Amino acid sequence: MMHKKRAIDIVEQVHENILNKLEQLNSGSEIDGKIFIEYLQEIASALVDTTDSLEKEESLKSDCFENEYKSIADTSLDSYANTSDKLHKFTREQQEIIDECQGDVTLINQKQISDKFAMIQTHMNDEVSRANGTIRLLNNR
Repeated sequence: MMHKKRAIDIVEQVHENILNKLEQLNSGSEIDGKIFIEYLQEIASALVDTTDSLEKEESLKSDCFENEYKSIADTSLDSYANTSDKLHKFTREQQEIIDECQGDVTLINQKQISDKFAMIQTHMNDEVSRANGTIRLLNNR
């Protein structure tokens, strides 16, 4: 299929070529009909060749576009399948983690922490008292 603008351009070029040929052939008031008909046949043959060439070119463009479209569609489907698989895997792993953590809920035992800090403070006080005793002993000597 040819675009209308392209067809108009071709007709205008043919019209201009025919007028130029007529001026070349016009040595008088009459033109040899046989030469003019041969020229028109050459133009018709050229138009057929041009039209065939344009149709082949459009067909190739269409085929190329269709093939490229199919390639993009295949790539998109592969990407979607890959993403979908990863999402299902992530969802499954997330559910496994949630299931594992359901029974492990442990509250902070404030009494146990306080007892540990008290034990550390007692140990620290004992060590400071011993260090002070050593310092006094050394000063007295």
